[in-house]
Amino acid sequence: MEISGSSDSLTDGSASSSTRDELLLVTKLPDCSLINSAFTVSLEFYGRSSESVGNNVSIQVKAHELGNESAEFAVEVSEVNSNLPSMDGSAGHVFSLPESRRLTLSIKLTQLTDGRAAVLKFIAQSNEGRKLASVQSTPIQCVKHKLVVDDNFSENYDIAPGQSNSDRLFYNAKGGKDKGIKFKISLVDFNGDISSINEMELKVTLLYEGSNLTVVDNQQILQADQKKIQLMNGEAIVKLRISEVSQKHQGKRFRIKFERATIHGELSNVAPGFSEAIEVRSKINYQNKRNAASLPEPLMGQLSAKKSKPGGNIIGITLYYSILIFT
Repeated sequence: MEISGSSDSLTDGSASSSTRDELLLVTKLPDCSLINSAFTVSLEFYGRSSESVGNNVSIQVKAHELGNESAEFAVEVSEVNSNLPSMDGSAGHVFSLPESRRLTLSIKLTQLTDGRAAVLKFIAQSNEGRKLASVQSTPIQCVKHKLVVDDNFSENYDIAPGQSNSDRLFYNAKGGKDKGIKFKISLVDFNGDISSINEMELKVTLLYEGSNLTVVDNQQILQADQKKIQLMNGEAIVKLRISEVSQKHQGKRFRIKFERATIHGELSNVAPGFSEAIEVRSKINYQNKRNAASLPEPLMGQLSAKKSKPGGNIIGITLYYSILIFT
């Protein structure tokens, strides 16, 4: 279960945690959303108070500016895979909570945030309209355009024995310093059409894979084949090289963020694009792979057994390399 946003119990503060109602977001929401593009939100309600146990509960949905609940944003909300009708609410959208106490909604932001951040607020309420619990999403920007990153080029990633092309293994010592990873970046609107905008400069940032996408301290290890990455007719192709291997970074894989470098009129708000996770190695050691694969099965079994015993790693590794040397 992945929980996003912050949750508040709205029952009596003197009640113990075992009797408080709780509403949770169990899906991670996007940081940026294209206008009129739907994304899915799942909520779970844990009813523990006397007002909620065995009683009907509804969920109200609102969208407002971060830090300013009076500044509301237009939003469309519908229930996913359910014939349960929505109810009219004095403010926001209201949905009956199923017996499963889990609700999945399809949400569209229909108003640009113009650089501001929107927040979705979900409120669980009783039949009498009393608030039981609430949860608020992380900030979301609503934009007209986004950058789409494509690295599906045959020359990008070498395939080592036992690996597939989807593993995205980049060997930076093979092919010399001119070898890099080729990316195609496209600027698309909410219809999926490529924009014809020109002269929009892009900025690239090297990140570590993970939910937080931490920025790599030394950005000098990410090198481009051109000084300025610029969109032409809504597209750009660039070759990037990561000069250090993942092993030097605690074995972490990398991701690359593409974003606008400068504000460009109506395209001042553009959602960034991200590459898939990439593992960087120096080169494929085909010879060791072939030699290891050619070892007799009984010997490989003995080697595995030695490695699994306490203190057996050194013996196993010594045996392994001795065989490679003399074969």
